Amino acid sequence: MVRGVSAADMDNEFVSDKIKLRGKVYTITELSMKAYDKTVKQATREEDDDGIKREIFDGAAHNKLLMAACVKVDGEKADVDDIYSQGTRLVRALQKKINSVHFDDEPEEEIEDGEGEAKAEAKS
Repeated sequence: MVRGVSAADMDNEFVSDKIKLRGKVYTITELSMKAYDKTVKQATREEDDDGIKREIFDGAAHNKLLMAACVKVDGEKADVDDIYSQGTRLVRALQKKINSVHFDDEPEEEIEDGEGEAKAEAKS
């Protein structure tokens, strides 16, 4: 399991977590902001109501797009329609894990007073 990653152990790698549900291993990997924003854009549609154009965000569509983009099942790209046909508990467990990979706090490192300034001065 990848839980409890400390900042000292991280570099610029994307967070990844594995869980086993119903006999299958699911790997969830954090998306870049560019890829994440693409899923938001895909889940947003424009609606024209009485001549007023507005964007409507579809959260259910976004959940499926996120799952398709960041989940593998037993090492293979996820078939989201197949996952959704298996039941709410499985889908909700995966959605919780997807959210934790994307929205948990980034681990922080303690720094000594003046450490940031010293590094900035060294680059000048």
